[in-house]
Amino acid sequence: MIPTTEGPLMGARSRRLVLVCAVLLGLTFFVLAERAEDQGEGQPWFTVDLATKSFVQNARSPALERPMHLLSHFGTASGLIPLGLTALLVLWNKRRSLALFVPSIPLGAVAIEGVSKWLVHRPRPNLTGYGFPSGHVLAAVTFYGALVYVCWAVAIHPPWQWVASGACVVAILGIAVSRIYLDAHWLTDVLGALVGGTAYLLTVLLWIDSRTRPGKADAADPVFREQRMPALRYQDVAVARAYDRQRFRGLAGWYHNWRLRRLLNQAVQRLGPGNRVLDLPCGTGRIDGWLLRGSLQVVAADISKEMLDVARAKNPSVPSRLRFVRVDASGLPFRSASVDAVICIRFIHLLDRETRLSVLAELARVAKQCVVVECRIERRVKTIKRAVRRWLRQPHRPRTKITLAEIASEMWECGLLAEDYYFVNRWFSGSVLIVAGRDPVPGASTTPKSV
Repeated sequence: MIPTTEGPLMGARSRRLVLVCAVLLGLTFFVLAERAEDQGEGQPWFTVDLATKSFVQNARSPALERPMHLLSHFGTASGLIPLGLTALLVLWNKRRSLALFVPSIPLGAVAIEGVSKWLVHRPRPNLTGYGFPSGHVLAAVTFYGALVYVCWAVAIHPPWQWVASGACVVAILGIAVSRIYLDAHWLTDVLGALVGGTAYLLTVLLWIDSRTRPGKADAADPVFREQRMPALRYQDVAVARAYDRQRFRGLAGWYHNWRLRRLLNQAVQRLGPGNRVLDLPCGTGRIDGWLLRGSLQVVAADISKEMLDVARAKNPSVPSRLRFVRVDASGLPFRSASVDAVICIRFIHLLDRETRLSVLAELARVAKQCVVVECRIERRVKTIKRAVRRWLRQPHRPRTKITLAEIASEMWECGLLAEDYYFVNRWFSGSVLIVAGRDPVPGASTTPKSV
């Protein structure tokens, strides 16, 4: 049985950003609490509260009364408890720790609400007591914000992640507006709940993320190191989903995908419609959709069932030209020359030399025309960057250094002749695509050609 671990969903940079946001929002909450406690006639903040109340009350309509009461209900215990139990049941078999996290996080918000109301003791617009912060909004921010986190932590189809996240954000904003509309809170009560609830939520998320991070004792354990090998690291749904989200979304992810596909267009131009391509390892299906648009038949293979599940989620109606297979790259279950081309992205440079030779030999055996390998070599800018990080004593991952001559020589040993080299960026990136054909004359020159 292969061991699995729940990896952290946030990288070091994301954790620092979240920590800064939590601190700033926490300070903002204390400022709002102080202003709420000292407010009275003539105070600037109270003038804004009065103006907001007047504007909202003038916009009241009989048609909006019922929807506003309904929105407000979803910030109460009677509205959140059924939703929390539903989340508990749905997540129990997927991520048990998150299943307990969602319904329990509002409990901390209740404590923050109680202490804040007791300390500030600010009257509401309807002259009842204990207005700051809004308990409905505070509970909504923590509960629905936790649901947004869960949406991106579990393996669901990406469009549904956006839909669910958007619905949660709309629920939070709707509840906030309803509390002002129903004359239950001032604007500053709602703002205090929004920033205070977000600060609390981010703090809890940092704590949860830290619990999934290995300690120094774990990192020194050889069994732990073995479990974190590339072959095993991504055999967990949460880790697979985090990998897909962190690397290939946003502007940087879009650029890397665009650049890779542009180079692949040149590398596989010898292939024609209907040719069969093996994508190994396919990971989360980064290039499979692009290959299908090129009228190719695709065999997407990976050792991680969890990564394959994420890739399948991107193609809910799998076309007849796409097949998913779980394989070990060092022992492929395919006949010799059974595919026209093999594409191997972000993998070879992670292996030790013995394993790399074994994998390259298998790629050469099953490929009929060519093998396209993305290899990471050491570049000067990268070397300088790692030297600066070591000087600043920032954590960095060790890299396996390999030269073009070395990888070309290893390909030749396995029956492949490196023919073309396509550099992602000669100065700032060590990534290069190597197109190799079957070597008809072993011992031919392995000197890299200029591109």
